[in-house]
Amino acid sequence: MQTSVTPPDLEATDPATVPDGSEQAGDAERGPRPDDAAPRGGADAAAAAILENVPLVMRSIRGRMREGRPAGMSVAQFRTLLYLRRHPGSGLSEIADHLGTSVPAASELVSRLVRQDLVERETDPVERRRIRLTLSATGTSELDQAQLAAMAWLRNLVQDLDPERQRAITDALADLRRLILAADAPAAT
Repeated sequence: MQTSVTPPDLEATDPATVPDGSEQAGDAERGPRPDDAAPRGGADAAAAAILENVPLVMRSIRGRMREGRPAGMSVAQFRTLLYLRRHPGSGLSEIADHLGTSVPAASELVSRLVRQDLVERETDPVERRRIRLTLSATGTSELDQAQLAAMAWLRNLVQDLDPERQRAITDALADLRRLILAADAPAAT
């Protein structure tokens, strides 16, 4: 089944998003909406588009990846594996912070992942009281399978766009990544 992707400039034709004339931009009850005053181009429009669309995209990707997780694996366990892929060598306190839980709860969760051969635990050679956690080969394989399912879903979404639009998405996301990495980089002292 082919999925149709509506370009952002055509979304205004959706009756649910077009003001009927009785609404005032930013009425007193709901306050101003980001799209009420934003120009159709420029940095304001780009920022508004990012704020509106990136969370939607991320929710969808996460949902597809969760659908691809192994049977019996909790969302918290899956999130831990994803975190360890991005942050190998993390300790229990980082996992607890990421999950929004206590260190003892994170320790129990990690112990289950170690028993399932999804995570490897080792003592930090410099700081003996600290453990370092990394994905095992099995954990990496499980995540790769989930990521492949999400990738196939995304590929099906964008395949209906012409190659120029596909390239524009690729280029824009690469630019956004570069800008964010530069903005988040620690200042040179």
